[in-house]
Amino acid sequence: MPGTGRIVMLAVSAAALVSLTACADMVGNTNREVVSSTQFDNIPCKELISQRNTLVARYGSPDALPEGKKPGERPYLKHEPLGAFLAPDFRSKDQLEARKALGRIDAMNHSLQRRQCEGAPKGRKKPGLG
Repeated sequence: MPGTGRIVMLAVSAAALVSLTACADMVGNTNREVVSSTQFDNIPCKELISQRNTLVARYGSPDALPEGKKPGERPYLKHEPLGAFLAPDFRSKDQLEARKALGRIDAMNHSLQRRQCEGAPKGRKKPGLG
């Protein structure tokens, strides 16, 4: 059975590849950009607006991003050579942090709009993201 060692080696290599890409996969990181807005509902409006404005000053507004680039969105025709769950995410730590911050800003905006806070961003509420 000379091929047995080779099969075992391939299986171990495949398992290592799957575990390494799962740690930093594109789909998982993109999903982490989506933040629930309900966690901000207990923060007074003025305080939440202040927190949001601080983040916007540092990272910009998610509303200024083009379609397909907003937090949690994936480009429709994105080619992922290793499949949907094995596409490694090569973005830097700073880029990932900025994307998470944009998701938080978006969630804060939804909370402010839903509660009709003075100073809430104007715009159409997205159904199901409240």
